[in-house]
Amino acid sequence: MKEPAADRAKQFAPFAALSGFEGYIEEREHIAVPRPSLAEDEIERINARLCSISVGERVRVRVYSADGFVTVEGALRSIDPAFGIIKIDKRCINLADVVEVESVIQKESG
Repeated sequence: MKEPAADRAKQFAPFAALSGFEGYIEEREHIAVPRPSLAEDEIERINARLCSISVGERVRVRVYSADGFVTVEGALRSIDPAFGIIKIDKRCINLADVVEVESVIQKESG
């Protein structure tokens, strides 16, 4: 008696003896980026740049993240030095994570 093709195909199906092991391996392969150590003059330059930007102005900020560096662009909503937070659009960013700040000049259409 012949086996149905579907039953025969089951013997060649992949088998995961350790469920979740593949995800664990992917997680272990992720390499965290170390936090950069900024020199005092770099910190002063960033602070001076932040002080020169007006609320509502469009900015591009390069921010440290454990996954690497992220660039955030949007309108500056607030800077709160007491809590060490800068708010761009709806995103709150820790000032200690900021590594670069620049204004974004919008081209006028027309």
